Amino acid sequence: MEANRKYWATQKTEVNLGGTTLNQFQNDAFGTAVYPGQGTPAGVEYTLFGVLGEIGEIANKYKKILRSEENVYKHREDLMDEAMDGVWYLMAFLKELGYTFEDGAQFNLAKLAARKATGTLKKHEPDPINQGYDWIPGGCIK
Repeated sequence: MEANRKYWATQKTEVNLGGTTLNQFQNDAFGTAVYPGQGTPAGVEYTLFGVLGEIGEIANKYKKILRSEENVYKHREDLMDEAMDGVWYLMAFLKELGYTFEDGAQFNLAKLAARKATGTLKKHEPDPINQGYDWIPGGCIK
């Protein structure tokens, strides 16, 4: 982990999202932040539970899609909306910890690069039990 931190510190560059950096996105989004305990441990807790709640909403929406046997791609915008609510809370959580979203993204990229360099990341082979089947939302087809 320490090696990842050292590598990360030397590799920091801004990630650009078509003219908006992650830090700009975080600052703009955080301009809408109104929640209890900002800048205190209570703010860390509030934003953490916000992330978890939004991820739960994504899972619940997806469960309903599976139950109705609908095509998941018909619900892309709803799922993206919930995912971005989770991103908002994640950015607020990082800010509460004293990090920017950019810091988190760069740290994660450095960690993944280190794992790739050491061979930790490997391609997974198909499950022999389900060989010959393609996964689709809601089940498998032959």
